[in-house]
Amino acid sequence: MSASNGEGVGMKFQRETNENGAVQYRAEGASFRYTAWRKGKGWTLIIRRLETVAGIRVAVAGLPHHESTHDTLALCKLVSGEFEALGDNYRAAEHGHRERTTEATLRAYGESVDTVTADAAMIANANNEEGTATMAEKTAETIDHNRIVEEVNANIESARRLAEAENVDGLAELSKETETLISKLPTRGKANDDGQTWTAAKKELRNAFKAAATVQEKPAPKAEVAAKVVAPPAPSYDTYEGVPELVTMGAERAAEGVRLHIKTSTTAKELAAIGLDMWRRMPNKDGNPDIKGDSDQAKAASKALKKAAGEALAADGLDGFDVETALQKLWRAVQTQRTDVRAEYLRGLNDDTEEAAAERERYSKILEDKPEDVTAAEWIARSYNVSLKGQTELARERYHEKKALGSGQGGDAGDSEDGNDSEAETQAIESGTPDEHVLAIADRILKDILRGKPEEFEKASEAAKEVLREKLDAADQALKAMRRAAL
Repeated sequence: MSASNGEGVGMKFQRETNENGAVQYRAEGASFRYTAWRKGKGWTLIIRRLETVAGIRVAVAGLPHHESTHDTLALCKLVSGEFEALGDNYRAAEHGHRERTTEATLRAYGESVDTVTADAAMIANANNEEGTATMAEKTAETIDHNRIVEEVNANIESARRLAEAENVDGLAELSKETETLISKLPTRGKANDDGQTWTAAKKELRNAFKAAATVQEKPAPKAEVAAKVVAPPAPSYDTYEGVPELVTMGAERAAEGVRLHIKTSTTAKELAAIGLDMWRRMPNKDGNPDIKGDSDQAKAASKALKKAAGEALAADGLDGFDVETALQKLWRAVQTQRTDVRAEYLRGLNDDTEEAAAERERYSKILEDKPEDVTAAEWIARSYNVSLKGQTELARERYHEKKALGSGQGGDAGDSEDGNDSEAETQAIESGTPDEHVLAIADRILKDILRGKPEEFEKASEAAKEVLREKLDAADQALKAMRRAAL
């Protein structure tokens, strides 16, 4: 289901002025409110979940459900419309493990590209500039052909590993797939800047695959007094069904996150879900799905995913883009999200659906002796010695518990250094003049910020840092709004 004109079903953007006098555009859908306003040269889009309070629909307080930046208002509307059209019953597993916001962004940008291309073609025809349209078509074809060549080269590397493992059946299947890809390449024209024709390039690719897929004959072993018992080599990670495709998918998600300005935590969660999808396809030492990633194959798959993500970032990055720094930041976020993704996955095993039932079959050995009063998810989690709650979820619970405890004891985030606001501060904030009110609030903000010690933040766990970053980003946005209003 796709939105039309950037607006979801029954959703229309209204132009209005916010409390700071700035123009913004707002629309409401079934469960979310969409607000867009200009920020510098671009536009900021905020999506907040709605709730009903005393019969009135209001936005849920706290951090927004989604925040992103786009070049135009039209793109903000397109993203909003696609997000609304996807519906509240959206399942990431049905969309390549993309979060709802990521899928909406991809669809919106796809529609915007199609629209711009169509408009450019119409202008070219009107001005009789057919060469411009032809050049755009050739560029699109080159991009598609380059992608095919990359896939063939990846198959050549896989063929080399399959040949070393003497996996004849796997080589036969891979050979058919590779020939299908090569057949899609052009039969005439130049393949690259060196002047090589497509005919020569296709022949070179076929010869390279044939050489990589050839199983080398091994010399007969010399006679020995006693034959040695050699354990068969462990299968490579990329021999498991779907794993190579998931590695490629993960690289694409990493590049999309940078290109579309998607939050690091969102991209990291998608990559963590892809990583778990790879691990569950591999057995651990007990023959059960390796959802903890302990096996050598699982570790190799994770390294391949990280490497592919780095290569995608390098290929898709801007000039001067620090790929290594971005990759390390992204991968720390992926490691933080892994326990959350695994917990969601395990809890989903309790669902009364055909998909969940089929997934539980993977754990048939573990579930053989499950007590009746224990759920499948709980019993499997015990077997692996893992929790049904992720690190980020647990950190947030601890934060809210401490916050609730502090409120119950009379504590306040705005207390002065001795634990209580001065009488003058309290009076200025609650009943002072407008000038006294804002100046007292500014004093309190500065006082609270100066209490924070950066070295304490450095010692926090990765899960806590994930929560901290969200809260500090929200505080930064609020301070920027106050600063703009004071100009």
